[in-house]
Amino acid sequence: DQEAARAWTFRKLAEDYFDKGAKKLADSTAKNRAQQLRDYVYPKIGNIAAADVTPADIVDIVEAAAVKSLHVARLVMVGIRMIFSHGIARHVVTTNPCAHIRSEAIIGGAPDQRERVMLTDAEIGAVFKALPTMSRPNALMVRILLATGARIGELVQAEWVHLGFDRAEWTIPPEHSKTKKGFVIPLPPMVAGWFAELHSMAFGSRYVMPIRTRFHGKEGDAHMEPVTLNAALVTLAKRLGKKCRRFTPHDLRSTCRSHLGALGVDVLI
Repeated sequence: DQEAARAWTFRKLAEDYFDKGAKKLADSTAKNRAQQLRDYVYPKIGNIAAADVTPADIVDIVEAAAVKSLHVARLVMVGIRMIFSHGIARHVVTTNPCAHIRSEAIIGGAPDQRERVMLTDAEIGAVFKALPTMSRPNALMVRILLATGARIGELVQAEWVHLGFDRAEWTIPPEHSKTKKGFVIPLPPMVAGWFAELHSMAFGSRYVMPIRTRFHGKEGDAHMEPVTLNAALVTLAKRLGKKCRRFTPHDLRSTCRSHLGALGVDVLI
């Protein structure tokens, strides 16, 4: 009935969406979506009855998010749209206020897709010479990502139980994999040595890359976020200047794949 529907605030509907309708989302996507709602959506419509949210409310939210980031604004729009679609399926609302709104009309079209950077031999040499200017954990991350071709999310979420030093293997469990399929990365002695060095700096954390402060909200133990390395690489790029193009953690994966291909390694491998 009408009274029951009005008891469903947007926040309550969103929580129901995460509980029942977002099971297929990757863990990182669900986490980012929840954070975007907390930062940009709940302060404006969180306590409003979901049925009372208007298209004008949506436009205001997306415009405010765009001040911070056009990419984030588009993701916020996607999140709100999915939550209202869930609400229609649950008979909480009868219409989706996002139905006739396109983010392009509010903030413009998506920028051109950034091409992946494949670092040359000379650029890799310049990077390695500059690694001592970074913190040692960040420098070791760069080395490991380039040597293994792993994704940054797989590395920051890695736990020591996933490292088999006796077998020289790093196991990526399904919940840490983008494809939700677990796999094993063999560790050459040099890479195993880098992990061993990280272990000596882990302060007893269960994570390979812990947040290096005590009592950070998760009983003192939490893994670092990928943006930490992104920020360090921006600083490194400024230091390198024309010696190396600016690159991201994922570009290290692309670089690994490119150089392996040049050596004749099959693309499927």
